[in-house]
Amino acid sequence: MPIPNPFVMREEAVYLHDQITELVRQALKGDGPISESYDIGIEELVAGIYGLNSMQMRCVYDALGKMQRLRIVRELLPQG
Repeated sequence: MPIPNPFVMREEAVYLHDQITELVRQALKGDGPISESYDIGIEELVAGIYGLNSMQMRCVYDALGKMQRLRIVRELLPQG
């Protein structure tokens, strides 16, 4: 899902957009993968910008988990 355009968002969403931008900038300053705390913070802000509650986020995580398993299975299948 793309992050909504800040020029057409409500004031709260613009604030969340700016917070996401700053957190991502901070997270990318380090070497290697971003820390779990940055990852969780970014996920919570993105959920907020879309107005997702914890139940809806669980659905997102479940769908991502299924996609991850499908990718692993696809990689095990012979090519051709």
